[in-house]
Amino acid sequence: MRIRALPAIAVAVVALATMPAMASAKEKYKFDFQKDCPELTCTGTLLERSGTAIRASFVSTTATPLWFSADVLGYSAVETFTRGGSSFTMNLVGIFDYNADPDVTQVLGSVISGSWLGQPLTGALVQGSAERVFGTTVRGLLVISPQP
Repeated sequence: MRIRALPAIAVAVVALATMPAMASAKEKYKFDFQKDCPELTCTGTLLERSGTAIRASFVSTTATPLWFSADVLGYSAVETFTRGGSSFTMNLVGIFDYNADPDVTQVLGSVISGSWLGQPLTGALVQGSAERVFGTTVRGLLVISPQP
């Protein structure tokens, strides 16, 4: 009877031993932002979930067009998010679809340097999207997935 209980106890011990590791697994970071993009350089701010600008935050983007076809622009970009002592810079590739209503952009890339709230982000996967809200202003969401 005791021998049969051994596997169950071993599973429980392994589960308890790995629980702190699972609890400390790196969470995804989600950033709402708004920026004005009159040409190939954009500036803006991070946003609260309510849409209110976060004081002392900054978003800066420099884009380079790669191709344009059927009202869709392919581009690369370097983008930096900053707030207080936290800052990180990303390399991105994206498309901006002028056929969509409203215009929409999708990006994919990685963090090339920096950290957020003391958490190193270099090498983290970046995924995001934004849509034109008025004039040359876009609003969107960026998700950062740190490497394990």
